[in-house]
Amino acid sequence: MAAAHVLWETGELGRDERAVFYTRDGILTAGLQGGRDWIGLDFPAAPERPMPGETPDSALAAALGVKPKYIGMNRFDYLV
Repeated sequence: MAAAHVLWETGELGRDERAVFYTRDGILTAGLQGGRDWIGLDFPAAPERPMPGETPDSALAAALGVKPKYIGMNRFDYLV
């Protein structure tokens, strides 16, 4: 966010242009919003998939103290 702010403030990017950053996890973009007083970030999405071997009565479910209907995961998160 700070890098995008500097690009707009120094005139390297026009106020109507989006800042585009290429990261290890994908493309992140930033744009000015809310009358150009706010910076909105669009983070790369990592869709989840069913977690192999996990069942509603698995160790993860027991640790959480729940009986989930679904357990999924991506590189970063679990969806229970």
